[in-house]
Amino acid sequence: MFDSHTAAPIPVLSVAAEVTIFMGRAGFESGVTRLLDSATSGECAVLYVGLAGPALSDPDAARKTLALAAEMLRTRVKAGALAYLGDGRFAVLLRRVSGRDAVQYCRDVISVFDDIRLQWQGEILTVDSWIGGAMVEAHHDGLTLLEAAEHAAGIARTKLGRPLHMVHDQEERAILVQEEEGTLTTNIRAMATAGFAARAA
Repeated sequence: MFDSHTAAPIPVLSVAAEVTIFMGRAGFESGVTRLLDSATSGECAVLYVGLAGPALSDPDAARKTLALAAEMLRTRVKAGALAYLGDGRFAVLLRRVSGRDAVQYCRDVISVFDDIRLQWQGEILTVDSWIGGAMVEAHHDGLTLLEAAEHAAGIARTKLGRPLHMVHDQEERAILVQEEEGTLTTNIRAMATAGFAARAA
């Protein structure tokens, strides 16, 4: 689906009836805004997926790894959108999902990425991955959502255990969903100002 870790993704507009592929970050942000403006079917999640590690150190190996990662991400999306952002980063929109569904998607993806073993020039190359996400029920714009997910991904990358950090925005309260060593905990904090907890944390 995406053929390089530095170049823009192939301009495929749609790969399934309810899954759309956008070109780069700007395309994802504007496309998600349009999708959310037209959505009438419940909660959505925007995810920021980061990949690094030995399997991305060689350009040719990275191309194969990222193509595999893109397919893993896409096939698990029932309704939504994806984009490759460059430098081993992906954006994903999940439509009509609960917070638990979104977290389960992330857990499944991280588990699969953890199992990647790419045989390359006599070596076995692996992948490091982390995911940040923002849940939303109101129709916020794609730029704000992706920034919130990216901020959450920065937190996820520094965590011990499974690198996942989800933020749930609902009626001016934030539910921070954190996963450490396979244990899911939920902490609820009142938000002092409008916006996402990912910005306030």
